[in-house]
Amino acid sequence: MKVVKTYLIFLLIGLLNAIFAEFAIVYEQMIEGYPITILLHTIFISAAFLINKQYISKIKNKFKEYVSFYFIFGFAGLIVIEWILVGNLIVEPNPLVNLYVQIFMFSFWAGVVLIPKLLLDNRFSKSYRKSIATQICTLFALFVGLGAIAYLISNNFDLWLVGVGVFYISLNIVFLKHFLKIKK
Repeated sequence: MKVVKTYLIFLLIGLLNAIFAEFAIVYEQMIEGYPITILLHTIFISAAFLINKQYISKIKNKFKEYVSFYFIFGFAGLIVIEWILVGNLIVEPNPLVNLYVQIFMFSFWAGVVLIPKLLLDNRFSKSYRKSIATQICTLFALFVGLGAIAYLISNNFDLWLVGVGVFYISLNIVFLKHFLKIKK
Protein backbone atom coordinates (compact mmCIF):
# COMPACT_ATOMS: atom_id res chain seq x y z
CA MET A 1 0.00 0.00 0.00
CA LYS A 2 2.88 2.39 0.83
CA VAL A 3 4.36 1.84 -2.64
CA VAL A 4 1.04 2.68 -4.31
CA LYS A 5 0.70 5.87 -2.26
CA THR A 6 4.30 6.87 -3.07
CA TYR A 7 3.70 6.12 -6.75
CA LEU A 8 0.54 8.24 -6.86
CA ILE A 9 2.30 11.17 -5.17
CA PHE A 10 5.30 10.76 -7.52
CA LEU A 11 2.93 10.76 -10.51
CA LEU A 12 0.99 13.79 -9.26
CA ILE A 13 4.15 15.85 -8.64
CA GLY A 14 5.49 14.87 -12.07
CA LEU A 15 2.24 15.76 -13.84
CA LEU A 16 1.95 19.08 -12.01
CA ASN A 17 5.51 19.86 -13.05
CA ALA A 18 4.74 19.00 -16.68
CA ILE A 19 1.45 20.84 -17.01
CA PHE A 20 2.96 24.31 -17.32
CA ALA A 21 5.16 23.51 -20.29
CA GLU A 22 2.34 21.67 -22.01
CA PHE A 23 -0.04 24.61 -21.64
CA ALA A 24 1.17 25.66 -25.09
CA ILE A 25 -0.94 22.83 -26.55
CA VAL A 26 -4.07 24.39 -25.06
CA TYR A 27 -2.99 27.89 -26.08
CA GLU A 28 -2.41 26.83 -29.67
CA GLN A 29 -5.90 25.28 -29.64
CA MET A 30 -4.72 21.73 -30.13
CA ILE A 31 -6.90 20.57 -27.26
CA GLU A 32 -7.60 17.22 -28.91
CA GLY A 33 -3.92 16.39 -28.39
CA TYR A 34 -3.91 17.22 -24.69
CA PRO A 35 -5.28 13.86 -23.42
CA ILE A 36 -2.62 12.05 -25.45
CA THR A 37 0.02 14.38 -23.99
CA ILE A 38 -1.15 13.66 -20.44
CA LEU A 39 -1.20 9.91 -21.22
CA LEU A 40 2.39 10.08 -22.56
CA HIS A 41 3.50 11.93 -19.45
CA THR A 42 1.75 9.40 -17.22
CA ILE A 43 3.47 6.50 -19.00
CA PHE A 44 6.87 8.24 -18.86
CA ILE A 45 6.57 9.17 -15.18
CA SER A 46 5.28 5.68 -14.31
CA ALA A 47 8.15 4.04 -16.19
CA ALA A 48 10.64 6.28 -14.37
CA PHE A 49 9.09 5.36 -11.02
CA LEU A 50 9.20 1.62 -11.76
CA ILE A 51 12.71 1.62 -13.25
CA ASN A 52 13.94 3.68 -10.32
CA LYS A 53 12.29 1.33 -7.82
CA GLN A 54 13.59 -1.84 -9.47
CA TYR A 55 17.08 -0.79 -10.58
CA ILE A 56 18.37 2.74 -10.13
CA SER A 57 17.56 3.16 -6.43
CA LYS A 58 19.61 0.03 -5.75
CA ILE A 59 22.83 1.79 -6.77
CA LYS A 60 24.77 2.08 -3.50
CA ASN A 61 26.33 5.46 -4.26
CA LYS A 62 23.66 8.21 -4.04
CA PHE A 63 25.64 10.50 -6.36
CA LYS A 64 25.80 7.85 -9.11
CA GLU A 65 22.15 6.97 -8.50
CA TYR A 66 20.93 10.54 -8.96
CA VAL A 67 23.21 11.44 -11.87
CA SER A 68 22.24 8.20 -13.66
CA PHE A 69 18.55 8.90 -13.11
CA TYR A 70 18.95 12.48 -14.37
CA PHE A 71 20.72 11.54 -17.60
CA ILE A 72 18.72 8.37 -18.34
CA PHE A 73 15.36 10.11 -18.14
CA GLY A 74 16.50 13.45 -19.54
CA PHE A 75 17.76 11.72 -22.68
CA ALA A 76 14.89 9.20 -22.78
CA GLY A 77 12.34 12.02 -22.84
CA LEU A 78 14.35 14.07 -25.33
CA ILE A 79 15.09 11.24 -27.77
CA VAL A 80 12.07 8.94 -27.47
CA ILE A 81 9.29 11.45 -26.91
CA GLU A 82 10.50 14.73 -28.39
CA TRP A 83 12.58 13.50 -31.32
CA ILE A 84 10.93 10.20 -32.30
CA LEU A 85 7.28 10.58 -31.27
CA VAL A 86 6.76 14.34 -31.64
CA GLY A 87 9.39 15.14 -34.28
CA ASN A 88 11.07 17.98 -32.39
CA LEU A 89 14.63 17.22 -33.50
CA ILE A 90 14.91 20.51 -35.37
CA VAL A 91 12.33 22.99 -34.16
CA GLU A 92 13.98 26.15 -35.44
CA PRO A 93 16.36 26.82 -38.35
CA ASN A 94 18.48 29.08 -36.13
CA PRO A 95 21.01 26.67 -34.54
CA LEU A 96 21.31 28.67 -31.30
CA VAL A 97 17.55 28.76 -30.79
CA ASN A 98 17.36 25.07 -31.63
CA LEU A 99 20.12 24.31 -29.09
CA TYR A 100 18.23 26.31 -26.44
CA VAL A 101 15.03 24.35 -27.19
CA GLN A 102 16.87 21.00 -27.05
CA ILE A 103 18.40 21.89 -23.66
CA PHE A 104 14.98 23.05 -22.48
CA MET A 105 13.36 19.75 -23.55
CA PHE A 106 16.12 17.65 -21.92
CA SER A 107 15.79 19.69 -18.72
CA PHE A 108 12.01 19.39 -18.85
CA TRP A 109 12.02 15.60 -19.03
CA ALA A 110 14.75 15.23 -16.43
CA GLY A 111 12.88 17.62 -14.13
CA VAL A 112 9.49 15.97 -14.56
CA VAL A 113 10.81 12.86 -12.84
CA LEU A 114 13.77 14.12 -10.80
CA ILE A 115 11.71 16.63 -8.83
CA PRO A 116 9.36 13.98 -7.40
CA LYS A 117 12.32 11.65 -6.75
CA LEU A 118 14.08 14.38 -4.77
CA LEU A 119 11.00 15.48 -2.85
CA LEU A 120 9.99 11.93 -1.88
CA ASP A 121 13.43 10.53 -1.00
CA ASN A 122 13.25 9.89 2.75
CA ARG A 123 17.01 9.40 2.93
CA PHE A 124 17.19 13.20 3.01
CA SER A 125 15.88 15.27 5.90
CA LYS A 126 12.51 16.97 5.67
CA SER A 127 14.19 20.36 5.95
CA TYR A 128 16.53 19.54 3.04
CA ARG A 129 13.62 18.41 0.84
CA LYS A 130 11.66 21.51 1.85
CA SER A 131 14.67 23.63 0.84
CA ILE A 132 14.71 21.96 -2.60
CA ALA A 133 10.95 22.56 -2.97
CA THR A 134 11.42 26.22 -2.01
CA GLN A 135 14.20 26.67 -4.58
CA ILE A 136 12.05 25.09 -7.31
CA CYS A 137 9.00 27.21 -6.43
CA THR A 138 11.11 30.37 -6.33
CA LEU A 139 12.55 29.68 -9.79
CA PHE A 140 9.07 28.88 -11.07
CA ALA A 141 7.56 32.09 -9.69
CA LEU A 142 10.45 34.15 -11.02
CA PHE A 143 10.78 32.86 -14.57
CA VAL A 144 7.27 31.68 -15.37
CA GLY A 145 5.90 34.80 -13.66
CA LEU A 146 8.17 37.10 -15.67
CA GLY A 147 7.24 35.21 -18.84
CA ALA A 148 3.54 35.64 -18.04
CA ILE A 149 3.98 39.36 -17.37
CA ALA A 150 5.94 39.78 -20.62
CA TYR A 151 3.17 37.92 -22.47
CA LEU A 152 0.45 40.10 -20.93
CA ILE A 153 2.32 43.28 -21.83
CA SER A 154 3.28 42.28 -25.36
CA ASN A 155 0.60 39.70 -26.25
CA ASN A 156 3.48 37.53 -27.53
CA PHE A 157 3.02 33.96 -26.28
CA ASP A 158 6.63 33.10 -27.19
CA LEU A 159 7.80 35.30 -24.31
CA TRP A 160 5.85 33.12 -21.87
CA LEU A 161 7.43 30.04 -23.42
CA VAL A 162 10.89 31.58 -22.99
CA GLY A 163 10.10 32.05 -19.28
CA VAL A 164 9.00 28.42 -18.99
CA GLY A 165 12.14 27.29 -20.84
CA VAL A 166 14.42 29.32 -18.59
CA PHE A 167 12.62 27.84 -15.55
CA TYR A 168 13.30 24.25 -16.65
CA ILE A 169 16.88 25.03 -17.66
CA SER A 170 17.52 26.82 -14.36
CA LEU A 171 16.37 23.68 -12.52
CA ASN A 172 19.72 22.25 -13.55
CA ILE A 173 21.33 24.58 -11.00
CA VAL A 174 19.18 23.06 -8.24
CA PHE A 175 20.02 19.58 -9.48
CA LEU A 176 23.75 20.36 -9.74
CA LYS A 177 23.78 21.74 -6.19
CA HIS A 178 22.09 18.53 -5.04
CA PHE A 179 24.56 16.33 -6.96
CA LEU A 180 27.52 18.20 -5.44
CA LYS A 181 26.03 17.95 -1.95
CA ILE A 182 25.57 14.19 -2.12
CA LYS A 183 28.97 13.63 -3.74
CA LYS A 184 30.67 14.62 -0.47
